[in-house]
Formats: sequence, structure tokens, C-alpha cells
Amino acid sequence: MSITWGHLRDTTYAENFLKYAKKYSTYNLYEDQNYYIKDVLIPFVETFMKDTRDFAKDPFTRKYYSGGLEVFYSKSKVFFTGEASKYYSHKKSEDSYMIEGVWRKNRFLFGVSYASSFYLSRNYNDYFDYESSIGSIQLTLGFNAFDSRFLRIEPFIGPSFISNATMTEDQIHWALGSNIDLRLYATKPKTINGASFALLLRFKYMVQFASIDDAEYKINNVETGLETGYINHYLSLGIGVGIW
Repeated sequence: MSITWGHLRDTTYAENFLKYAKKYSTYNLYEDQNYYIKDVLIPFVETFMKDTRDFAKDPFTRKYYSGGLEVFYSKSKVFFTGEASKYYSHKKSEDSYMIEGVWRKNRFLFGVSYASSFYLSRNYNDYFDYESSIGSIQLTLGFNAFDSRFLRIEPFIGPSFISNATMTEDQIHWALGSNIDLRLYATKPKTINGASFALLLRFKYMVQFASIDDAEYKINNVETGLETGYINHYLSLGIGVGIW
């Protein structure tokens, strides 16, 4: 337990103060200074003592559901479903990845991420016409639903900017999902409000509700164009570092 002898001695002084202050207040109800002792000093010291006791039991007690900064790098598996799967085939990319930065305030978090995902090909009867890789940027707002020393769970939602020049897909769509974070290691804060540095393992599931406006799509060898929708599914596993 990272508490110095001086801290323990100060705690002992505070305990003694509470003991004698409460005794004085009980036997001196009508003294002028009793109001300040009973309603000001005693509650203040009791609040200090509660925080001190909680810190002694668990140095991370004030870290749960708090603020901080984090960065993550993840490898992703991506697949897609929806109406577009009738007209396009999905070619997996072996190097799909996701980079993410997170800023936290109490139970809320704001995340910015870039996802390099996969290739889509036009699914014609006699051949596959491959297109460029689809990538996206997400701006997400999340909520810290559960937080503990080793586990954190947080759902999120936000706009997703998907880019594919050939299919004219530069549009704003929506992404939602959930993060499950395991804290592999965290340094103990030296004081009640001290910082802690953490190493995290992140599991992420994210879906994107997207659409395609493909002016060059051919039906029966005639360029008719095609507008359709699909859903991207991301399964990611990554590592991150943060301060909280």
C-alpha cells in the first residue's frame, strides 16, 4: 500500500480531532463556536477521512468513471451484410486495422478513429470487378456503463465518414457498437488525485450503416447504376495505453 508514515500520522491527527470535536459539540450545545465546529469543521474532516480511508483500501477508487486520455491500435476482421451483398462481393484485407484516440470526462467519452477495412467488388455473372479499399473515420460519443480495476464496458454511437471514390460513397453514415477493455497493468496513484498510467487490451464490435451510389454498375452488360445499402461489421482486437 503506497501510503507514507507521514500520511498515516496525519490521518491519526484527523481521527483524534473528530473524536474530541464531536465530544466538545455534544457537551457545549449553546456555545457560539459550536455551530462552526458541528456544521463546518466536522463535516469537512469527515469527508476528508472518507476519501482517505477509501484510498487506503483501494488506491484506484477515485479512478473509476473518471477522465483521461487513451490511444489504441487494433487489428480488425470485417464482413458486410444487407441488400448490397446481392450485387457486391467482399474481399478481405489481411492488414485491416483501426487507430483510435479517446478523451474521457466522468462517465462520457469522445473518440476519433480511422478504420482501414476491406475491398468490395462488383459481382457480375462472368467476373469480379475489384474496386479500391474502403476506409472510414468515426466520431463517437460513448458512455462508461461499467468500470472496475480490470474491466470496463462502454457502448458508443456516432457519425461515420466512409470513403470510396469509385463508388461515390463519400457520405455521412452512422456507427454504433461497444468496447470491452481489460486493464492488463496500471501504476498505483501516489495520492488521492494522482495520475495512473495503464496498459489495456481492447475488444471492439462496431457496425456501420452505409450505402452505395454506384453510377458505373452494369446489369445485363448495360451501365444502369445502382443505389443500395449495407452494414459493415467490425471485430477488433487491439492494445492501448492511457492516463486516468
